[in-house]
Amino acid sequence: MAGIKGRLARLKSAAGIASRVSVTEDLVGGAAVPADGAVVQSGGASEALGGRAFLPGWQKLSDGLYERIRSTALRIDETEEVSFDYRPFFPRKRFSLSRTDPDIVGVGGLRALENVGRKKPDAGAARAEGMATTPVLDAGLPISFTEVSFFDLETTGLSGGAGTLAFLAAVGYFSDGALQIHQLFIDDFPAERDFLKRLVQLLSLRPNIVSFNGASFDLPLLKTRCVLNGLAIPDFFHIDALRLSRRLWKKSVGSCSLQSLEESVLGLSRQDDVPGFLIPRIWLDFIKSNRRTEESLLVMERVVEHNSLDVRSLARLLMIMDRLFYESGRRWREFRADPVAVARELAALGRKERAVELLYEVGEYGSEEALALLARFYRNSGDHEACGQVLDRLEGKSYYVCIEMAKCFEHVNKDPARALQLTQAAARIAEAEGRKLSVLGRERLEKRLNRLQKKLVSDQP
Repeated sequence: MAGIKGRLARLKSAAGIASRVSVTEDLVGGAAVPADGAVVQSGGASEALGGRAFLPGWQKLSDGLYERIRSTALRIDETEEVSFDYRPFFPRKRFSLSRTDPDIVGVGGLRALENVGRKKPDAGAARAEGMATTPVLDAGLPISFTEVSFFDLETTGLSGGAGTLAFLAAVGYFSDGALQIHQLFIDDFPAERDFLKRLVQLLSLRPNIVSFNGASFDLPLLKTRCVLNGLAIPDFFHIDALRLSRRLWKKSVGSCSLQSLEESVLGLSRQDDVPGFLIPRIWLDFIKSNRRTEESLLVMERVVEHNSLDVRSLARLLMIMDRLFYESGRRWREFRADPVAVARELAALGRKERAVELLYEVGEYGSEEALALLARFYRNSGDHEACGQVLDRLEGKSYYVCIEMAKCFEHVNKDPARALQLTQAAARIAEAEGRKLSVLGRERLEKRLNRLQKKLVSDQP
């Protein structure tokens, strides 16, 4: 606890520079007009300093509930049809580069699976509450960036549970070509119901929600709090950007936290940012006293800015992911993405020629993993000659490469002895590296070893 108190003290001592958060995209001043037409006024704190005041630029909606909208410098060109393909954000079925038609369940199928046994909210009641019902998206069709809500919550705890509530929310959306950040804040527990009702209204205007780890935290928490407050919520279509981020950057970057990706991929650096684990304590300290000081308001302003930056970074990250798949050139190198992972996603999207081109390119730089995936493609497509040519370039220095080579030697070259050697080499590499195979992975390894050993015995005269 002493450590947390010390960090809080340092935050408060630095309150004089609280608003100095350095990023490439500075916020543009002035009032903004939300999508529902309600104008949010800019101006001073709601009440005199020393009372229950809050930050300049916020409008008081009700007792304890505040709201503001700010425009950012992040823009899209609305003269073009700017949209993105949602399919990479969902789990793929068994990978096969030979399929030109990606075997992926569409949005309708995913929603149908997720909603089994769930009672959908009444459309009439939703409209009466000022909420839009969720549109049914056609499988395979892209989603316009203007139809997306980028979403993030700040809460009283990081582990979730019925005792955790949200006190700050940011909803980002593109309007007039620029990303707008619409934020809601409560300064006491009784305002939670109004906060949730307003938040659901905002999200319902663009019910295609994009979050970062929202599937595990933000959305379940929102639903729990709505249930506890007697509020129904629409059936949002949700995309969690964390899952695809891990596939694209885990090997090349390491940590896939949003702030790590900001520095490594977006090229942004936060100065004097509030550590996320301190935010619950800061808010709880903030609401304990009915008298607000300039110092406490400045510290809370840093929390608000942290929340805003998360949403802006999320929007930029989504745009970069889309560019990795649909813009020509070596964007994977510019954005430090794992090229083999990008090739997998391209193949799953049905862009087979681009995937092969990328694997060849990366293989020329000596990537055995890229060549092993290329050999797998040729094996699946029945091009045994090309598969053999790629195999000649492989040495088998990693577990994955050894396994892929073993498959090719067993099924293409019909050489079980060499396949067994490679499978045994894979097992040794896994043991030497301390590689923890999943239960399924170990079962498959043992099954392959047993099968190849039986083949060798049966082939003997």
